[in-house]
Parts: sequence; C-alpha cells; structure tokens
Amino acid sequence: MCTNELTTCSALLRFSCTAALLLCSTLRLSAQTCPFHGTDIASLTDQVERTTDPGTIYRAAAIAGKSLAPVLRSLSKADMGANTIPGAAQVSLAKLNDEDAMEQLLQEMKGKSPPIRKLVRVGDDRAISILMTFVVEHRHDESLQRDFGDYTEDIRYEILDLLAKQLEIGPLVSARDFSVSIGDWVAWWDLHKDKPIALSISSRVGDPYLQCLARKVEWGFPNAIFDMANAENAEVLPVLRILERVGRQDFTLKTIHGRAQFALAKLGDEESFGVIARDLDVGEYDQSTEALQMLGGKQAVAALVNAMNTPEFARYHLSLRGADPEAITAAQRERDDLIIRILSTMVANPPPVTGDLESRKKQWKDWWGKNKDTAQFVSVPVKRYE
Repeated sequence: MCTNELTTCSALLRFSCTAALLLCSTLRLSAQTCPFHGTDIASLTDQVERTTDPGTIYRAAAIAGKSLAPVLRSLSKADMGANTIPGAAQVSLAKLNDEDAMEQLLQEMKGKSPPIRKLVRVGDDRAISILMTFVVEHRHDESLQRDFGDYTEDIRYEILDLLAKQLEIGPLVSARDFSVSIGDWVAWWDLHKDKPIALSISSRVGDPYLQCLARKVEWGFPNAIFDMANAENAEVLPVLRILERVGRQDFTLKTIHGRAQFALAKLGDEESFGVIARDLDVGEYDQSTEALQMLGGKQAVAALVNAMNTPEFARYHLSLRGADPEAITAAQRERDDLIIRILSTMVANPPPVTGDLESRKKQWKDWWGKNKDTAQFVSVPVKRYE
C-alpha cells in the first residue's frame, strides 16, 4: 500500500514504508513511458488527477489519447497558460480534436492575451492555420510592436519564432542564416496553407509501442526518437526517414532531424553515419562527438581517430567568410582534445597516452593502427527516454 506520509510508520516499519514509497515513485515514473504491453489507463488517470506538473498531463495524453478525455475535461479551464494544469488539460483536449476546447482557444485568440503558446502546443494543422492567419491579417499592423527602450516585443514575431523552434516549420533558409522576415513567412504560407503541415507519423507504424513513441514525438517529446532507435525494429525506418526531413538539415542532437539521423545511423544506415562523421570537420563537432560516443563500437571509434590531424577542419573553416586562422587552429585543438577524452571512455582498455596534444594524438593513432581488429569496446548503456 502506498502512502504520502512516512511519519505514520513505526521505527520497525520505517524501512518497509520507504521501500514502498520508492516503489510507488518508480511505478508513477514508468507509467509516463510508452508501455511495451498495454496502456494502464487507470494509473495514467490517477497521475493526471494528482499531478502538479503540466508535463505529466501532456505525456499521459500522448500515451493514452482520448481515453483520458473525461479527466481532462474535469481539469480544463479557458484563459489559463499552457504551463498550468487547467491549460495543459485544455491543450491536450484540443490536440485530441475536442471541439469545445478548440472553440475556447479560438475565442481566446480574439482577446487581449492570445493563446499563442497553447496553440503551438496543440500544433496540428488547424492550430497552425489559426496562428498564420493572424500573422497574415496583421502583417502590416505595426501597433503590435511594443517598444520597451532596450528591447521590443511583437506578437507576430513571437508566433513565428515559436512555430520555427517548437514545430520546426516555416521558410527554412541555410543552416547558418536565421534572417527570415514576415514577408518570407507569408510567402511560405501561401504555398503551404492547403497542404498537410503538422507532423503526423503515428499512423504509419503498426507496432503499439512504436505508435506510442511516434505520438510522443507528435506531442512535442522528440527524445522518443532515441527510443525508436533502441527498439531495433525495422518498421520504424520509414518514420525516421520522414523525421529526417523535418526542419534545418544541419546535424545536431537538439533537433528532430538530427535525432532521426542518429537513430538511422544506430540502425545501420551508412549514409547517416557518414554525415555524423563528416560533421566532425564541417559541422558542430561537439554534437558529432557526442553522437559517436552514444553510438559506440569500432566504426565510431575509427571515425574519431581518423578525424584527428586531417586537413578538412581547417580547410572548411578557412573557406568561411571572415575566418580567423588563429581561432580556427584553437578550435581544432579544442576538438581534438575533446576527441581524445571521449575515446578513453569508448575503448575498454585505452592506451595510457601522455604528453602534449600532438603527442597524445600520435599515440592514439599508433595504438589504433595496431589494435583496431582486436580492441574491446565499452558497451553503451540502453536507457528509456520517453
């Protein structure tokens, strides 16, 4: 039996009560992850009724869907923020196609505090249309810009910023150019407003566990993509191909695209692995090194060892406008030092390298040349993300 009060336990029973509380905590946490065998609706309903964390509501609704509608309706209230319990319940209902909840959001859009974050959290085609219609209708309305002296606020740019960052949609430009105007967004909307825009992938897999993970991604929990990779089920490959095309196409584990590319690499896709390895020279090397460390094994270690002392890093960065040769040299040294530190965590018995950076790099390369076919690698622990 679970209790919230340890003080009711006698001294002799205190250990048992502590163990019971830990068990209850573990059960609550596990109910927030996608189940391998059947969804525990009763446990999720209990969590939603008791929680003080809006994230619990979003995760539970992503897992259980319309089965939670009754408890969500009991908690839902209009004119409350997306980060409140009533607001999270309202958003979840709207995302589950509850017409009353969506009508409330439409009415709020006409008020003094438009529910921008709530509609972005709903994130379906109807919510995107509501927000973009507002931007289009007010594209020349400079009264929406509020000047506070050292900074300005503009609800139109707030909408567009959230759509780009949270939903990863919009007039995407080159990976390192973030200058997109309202006019660019209006032109993008004119081209896409009659097409499906919102991410919709859960219907593309039949396995219930993968369906749940796909819904988690649709509901704004992209770490579920890592769980897709860990599932080692080929059925997920077409979904990962869709996710790979989302948003900016430069590699980083912080985006849907990057997570999908990592998952594909983990599932054996050579092209995706090659992109990650290439970005040790031409991308965000801290992201590539982290990804290779997470992948583990001979291929990942080889990519890291081979990246040291190649001319590609300097050649690529010197080609960029305004490149500073000294800064590039410092960055390459920083990258190589990071690689050496990571390598020591990936090999079961790493060589005891010493000396300056160049000496340590040479020792690693020499050791790898002699031991790459016999080296033992540290097993990468598998954890559940969503």
